[in-house]
Amino acid sequence: VGTTALTVLAFLGAGYTPTEGKYSDEIARGLEYILARQLVIGDYLENDLVGGYNRPIALMALAEAYNITKDERYVPAVEVGADFLSSIQNSLGGWRYRVRIETTDTSCCSWNAFALKTAEKSGIRVREIVFEGIRMVFDLYSSPVTEHREEYIEPAKKGPDETKYGFSRDVGYGKEHYKYWTGYQNNSYPDSKYATVALGLMTRIFLGNRRTHPFCIGAANAILEDFMEEIPAREDWSRYRSRREYPTYAWYYGTLAMHQMGGRYFRLWNERIKKIAPGTQIKEGPD
Repeated sequence: VGTTALTVLAFLGAGYTPTEGKYSDEIARGLEYILARQLVIGDYLENDLVGGYNRPIALMALAEAYNITKDERYVPAVEVGADFLSSIQNSLGGWRYRVRIETTDTSCCSWNAFALKTAEKSGIRVREIVFEGIRMVFDLYSSPVTEHREEYIEPAKKGPDETKYGFSRDVGYGKEHYKYWTGYQNNSYPDSKYATVALGLMTRIFLGNRRTHPFCIGAANAILEDFMEEIPAREDWSRYRSRREYPTYAWYYGTLAMHQMGGRYFRLWNERIKKIAPGTQIKEGPD
């Protein structure tokens, strides 16, 4: 269910729909599969080992399909999916892989936050207390903002990227390199993973933080200064080895988050990732 939903989301994100375009049949069959696999309670496979990913990704795919097509038959599935995710949120405010467990991590929690926000965008009611629980988790596992204030710096003149990058205006002074971060199950910077800093930034934005918020600026600083991938010499991708854990996961969240931050953050990130992603793509063989 999870990989099918990821595939559907990739097609939808590229502008294809289940009713139009050359991939309409593939998308429609993917969505039918997700609908067919959903149980009446809104779950998919009872106590699935990686359900903490599968459930929210499936909900995102169904919700985005409704947002694009306005096909009402997706609504009941989105409603029951969102209700189920809300019902299994634990006392810490988050989720883990299995249904009934009193631990959480920021990775599972971020996917659930994205899914519930996507459902909310579809017009499905999600109680605010659910999002308050998510904030509890990210407050617990992120570095606290104690001394910096909100910043917004507008450049004296528009740069050449005004039309190229959308959010072209910079936030932050650029001279202050303070950092904030999100960990996996703690808020220790050495234990922070490349992906968790990025998913922490993106989740904060989804929960309402503006990109001018010091946490957002500090997390973006941390990504640029400590977690950017290196381009191999002469762009020889056969010699490329990422030093990061789960690099493609980090590229996904990093791209989402830095695009929201805009300005120099996205410009520097995008210059790097648009070489790395196609450079590392496996173009032949069974993989």
